[in-house]
Amino acid sequence: MKMKPLFGTQSRFTTPDKANQILVYDSLNLFFSVVLSKFLGPLATQDGIPSSQVFGTFQRIRGHVKRYTKPGQRVALVIALDNEPREKSRLLPEYKMNRDANQVLMEDEKNERLDSFYSFLKTFPCTFMDAEYEEADDVIATITKKYRKPTYIMSSDKDLWQLLNNPRVQQVSLRKSEKVTDADLLKSFDTTRKRAHMIALYKAVMGDVSDNIPKVPRIPTKAFHEAMRAISYGDNCEDPVSLVMEAAAKLDKPRAHTLLVEHEQRVRRNLEIVTLKKDLELREEFHPGNKAQMEAILQHYECNSILASGNHEFLFR
Repeated sequence: MKMKPLFGTQSRFTTPDKANQILVYDSLNLFFSVVLSKFLGPLATQDGIPSSQVFGTFQRIRGHVKRYTKPGQRVALVIALDNEPREKSRLLPEYKMNRDANQVLMEDEKNERLDSFYSFLKTFPCTFMDAEYEEADDVIATITKKYRKPTYIMSSDKDLWQLLNNPRVQQVSLRKSEKVTDADLLKSFDTTRKRAHMIALYKAVMGDVSDNIPKVPRIPTKAFHEAMRAISYGDNCEDPVSLVMEAAAKLDKPRAHTLLVEHEQRVRRNLEIVTLKKDLELREEFHPGNKAQMEAILQHYECNSILASGNHEFLFR
């Protein structure tokens, strides 16, 4: 009798080149989604050691595998890592500087919890990926182009929405645990999945407070939206800035066009920063999974419910 495929099998979790589907995690986004969670964040051992970076991380990944993959399907779990974005910082020295000022965790606590977070991730059968002097967003963008396979991006970062014009790519918000939809894109960027790559131009003009990217001052939002709706271009368009300026020039009121012309260099610089890179040279480190080490970490952080139920067994069957 033919046996039904198990939720997890020994050969199920593999490298991206051998997988049928990829689940790629923006590592820092995953970390902060659990340690700053209203429900997971306060978790700690009896001795007061914070444990959400272990318990919450496991629950997130297990839930995603159950919800977004099929039994027996070969899956690659990929952890995208961040490095200092040297080129972006050269273009805009204040890039992301306000994030350090708004840190919720003290630096020592954050670093200690990050160490245990990454040590725990290495016990999963997964692949760590990064690129020298590049951010995780650009690593993820390169993965979606390089492997051309059904890919779920696990991140709440709206910068990654640019990739949703690719029909093979879905994104799951780690805050809501739901897929990003056309309604989300329409609300935030007045666009849809088919035009999602145009989000980069939108952000180049309207700025991004969270990344400290300045907008075109006093740009009239309605007029800019009208100009954006009037244009269309593909992923490989060499000069989208000129297209939106030309569209703005045709509007009844000249203010949007005047401001775009006045701040053209700012828009072009911003566009270079926010457009995701898809041709990076990736560094890959495969971890085959280590059940004994995972159980030791789960025990240390008193994740007793996971151990008692054997919920981690699917990774190692």
